[in-house]
Amino acid sequence: HAGATTRGTRARPAHRLSSGVRRDKPSLLIFGDSNTKHVHLERFYRVVRIPTFLIQHINPSRCEGFDKVWVHVGINNLKASRCRGFRDVEYYFNMFISKLNEIRRVNPRARVLVSPILPTGILQLNSHAIQFNKMLFSTRDRWWAELGFREFCGRDGLLKPDYGSFRNRMDKVHLGRDGISMLTGMVKRGLSRVYVRSYSTVARP
Repeated sequence: HAGATTRGTRARPAHRLSSGVRRDKPSLLIFGDSNTKHVHLERFYRVVRIPTFLIQHINPSRCEGFDKVWVHVGINNLKASRCRGFRDVEYYFNMFISKLNEIRRVNPRARVLVSPILPTGILQLNSHAIQFNKMLFSTRDRWWAELGFREFCGRDGLLKPDYGSFRNRMDKVHLGRDGISMLTGMVKRGLSRVYVRSYSTVARP
């Protein structure tokens, strides 16, 4: 009958993640804000998405059993309503690093890909993003892989209009069709060589 084994052989049940995703493809957990909603990676991975709009909502315990984890969270913490200056940026950055280290503790075998904060078209918000990214890229003993977002930046360091929202040109934060396409390509490459780090000019003076 099903599950029977020969003497001396232990049955090996099909391993499933806590989410019910089978392991016939590499498994990928995404902690992502709204800019990740249309990044489709299901052709290559068994994807579980956890909409995560604030750093404090990253739940490392959900990472158990996954092969890879992509973390794309932080811009909403840096908006003026929650972030008034460098001390607040530093506070959220430290929280972010704590979450990453907790992911490692929960699942030390997982390969983790981290997005820096995407550039935006809002000057103050972009300033906070640059401060955050500088701290991210200068962190010693980084065990995760990072994306680089310099292609999204115009000469002024702001998000290039061509990559902005196609639904609302007044939206200076969300990516449009071309921006999503570029982000998708970056993430595919980043996950396939997940230990390679790429540095972004967003983090540079």
